[in-house]
Amino acid sequence: IEAGPAWHVKEVILPEASNEPQILCYWDIVECLKYLEQNPPFDGFMNYEPVLWYSDEELSAASHVYGDINTGNAT
Repeated sequence: IEAGPAWHVKEVILPEASNEPQILCYWDIVECLKYLEQNPPFDGFMNYEPVLWYSDEELSAASHVYGDINTGNAT
């Protein structure tokens, strides 16, 4: 597996603490998504639309399982 996206570092000065600069470390979200899409271990495990999971075979609203961001209601 090749290395993931590079870290970016930025100094941030908050108005409430102008004499205490903060260091913000972050990844570019677009770079992260490209990395995940091009990484073979994730092939077949990515969801691009809402997924509905249920805890019973009747598929009732009372048994709707919410676990990930893509398991919410689509409407």
